Amino acid sequence: MAEPLVSIILGFYNQRPDFLRATIRSVLAQTYQNFDLVVSDNHSTNGSSKVLDEFSDPRMRVIRPPQHVAMVPHFAFAAQHAKGEFISFLASDDLVSPDWLEALVPMFDDRPDVVFGFGEIANFPFEDPDQIRFLCREGMFPTGIYSAEQLLPLIFPFNRASSWMVGDLIRIDAYRQTAGNNFLEKAGIAYSGDHALSLRLLEIGSAAYVNKVVAKHRSWGTEEGKVDGLRYAASVSDAVKLYEMLERSSKLAFALANHHAALGVAKRNKARMLTLGLFEAIATKTIEPLKISEAKVGILTIYSSPSLRTALAFCNTTLAPAWRAVLSPAKKAYAAGIGRALNWQGVDRKLTFRS
Repeated sequence: MAEPLVSIILGFYNQRPDFLRATIRSVLAQTYQNFDLVVSDNHSTNGSSKVLDEFSDPRMRVIRPPQHVAMVPHFAFAAQHAKGEFISFLASDDLVSPDWLEALVPMFDDRPDVVFGFGEIANFPFEDPDQIRFLCREGMFPTGIYSAEQLLPLIFPFNRASSWMVGDLIRIDAYRQTAGNNFLEKAGIAYSGDHALSLRLLEIGSAAYVNKVVAKHRSWGTEEGKVDGLRYAASVSDAVKLYEMLERSSKLAFALANHHAALGVAKRNKARMLTLGLFEAIATKTIEPLKISEAKVGILTIYSSPSLRTALAFCNTTLAPAWRAVLSPAKKAYAAGIGRALNWQGVDRKLTFRS
């Protein structure tokens, strides 16, 4: 039997069974057939592994690492089992459209310089995949091939717009070249593997983009029961390392030369968002007290200003009761005001993937 062209890597640990089932079904419903699905169970203990017994599709293979490992090394382990010329990584609570691969695979035809491709991603609220909170890029640029210089302004805010791992496609040789020697682990990247990998890939080639929704990202956290939701401190550490990686890259120096002003704005905005996140983490007790000072140092490493330093001075456990008191009404006001203006509540925005 011929090897598949695309190997899709789906890793999970203690995922909600209904979410995992929906993710697998979305992959197997592809209109493009030349792929295999590698499902890696990171030694789940909540019974979610039983979902795998519901599928007998010959394109699906199930593997397990020797023991439970962190997220980044888990995906790296699973990637070693890829057989295709292309590899894709998918979280176990996200969804891909039936024509995802059909839309992306042709973008690589006769373009050996294109090392990875991605498309638009829709964010949906927890339980309802048909309600769209927002589109990650909102039509920022058309379908086409983009160089590092063209794409970096999208990538370096390191925010929802620059996320691309859901519905990605990477040449396996480029992946092995860039992710070799476990660079993500050595760099200490905890969660932002797609951002770090994109920088490495852009050092060696171009990227393809399809301006259509090819995947959906589920938005949920500890309040909704997500197992791995306590990740604020790691998000600050990741951001610091990503900007260091970007600014120290001699291969991206030329591409970055015309974007210094935009990079400064991106770093300022990232620091502000992380500061707001610190207020919330303190209010919801999703950050260890000893990590608060470390997070503040990280934020100011990214961007420092008098107003930011003043705001961070109020980020402390002494004022935590006050932040808890204002958090819920502040979120509701934001959702009713800015959120509704941006249509994040899914009003008149429905998107159903139909196979």
